[in-house]
Amino acid sequence: MKILSLLYIIMFSTICYAQIGHTKDEILNKNPNAVFEYTDTDIPYLVVEKDMGNYIQQQMFFLSKKDYKCYRYAISEPATEANLWVKFFNKEGYVKVDKLMWKNYATSLVYTLSIKGDFCFVVTDYDFNDKY
Repeated sequence: MKILSLLYIIMFSTICYAQIGHTKDEILNKNPNAVFEYTDTDIPYLVVEKDMGNYIQQQMFFLSKKDYKCYRYAISEPATEANLWVKFFNKEGYVKVDKLMWKNYATSLVYTLSIKGDFCFVVTDYDFNDKY
């Protein structure tokens, strides 16, 4: 069980802050199977599906229209994974700033967890309000 927990921590920490600021081309180089799409409100994004063994995880990279840099990163997984995310954020020492929201002050990234039906979503945003 400890090995599985360690693998989750490594996977989450790599996923969580390695995407913000990357360009469309950089993301495509790391994820050649990514699909480029637009939201209903005309926001460009890339979607990647990862086989996690017992489910498919969707990763979405939302891109600015100006320079196609990733400004928001989201993960969609089964709702059963939500507790693992809470444990991860708390164990990593992120500061809880709201009920299901944590902040990493070292990177100015804010993580929001939501549960909708059978799915949980983790959305990562850069906090542009930091005045460092």
